[in-house]
Amino acid sequence: MDFTDTALLYILLGTVLKEKQKTKRKVFARKWLLRRKQKGCYENLIKELALEDAEGYRRWLPMDTATFQLLLKMVTLYISGKDTNMREAITPGEKLAVTLRYPASGETQSSLAYQSEGFCI
Repeated sequence: MDFTDTALLYILLGTVLKEKQKTKRKVFARKWLLRRKQKGCYENLIKELALEDAEGYRRWLPMDTATFQLLLKMVTLYISGKDTNMREAITPGEKLAVTLRYPASGETQSSLAYQSEGFCI
């Protein structure tokens, strides 16, 4: 076995080991996260507050609905995601609501993640 054969053997062995190291993701998206459109905080609470309770809306987000919509129009181009075959992107409205809620509420990021991505408690 000469040097080139040994080098090729090492390259082949390295490739095989690298393929074995790749771990497959068990779950691409949790099932309860996929129900965000139907039961999520943005789809339910924030939209209902905007329609029925202006004062409650201002307590939830630090601005009124008109200001939120104006700000949303200004930043939508920059914060829009793209849908994939596996899941839908988070809407710009949801992203903006979480961004505004974080400093206004004083809650932790993990607490807000459950509210924004899943269900409002």
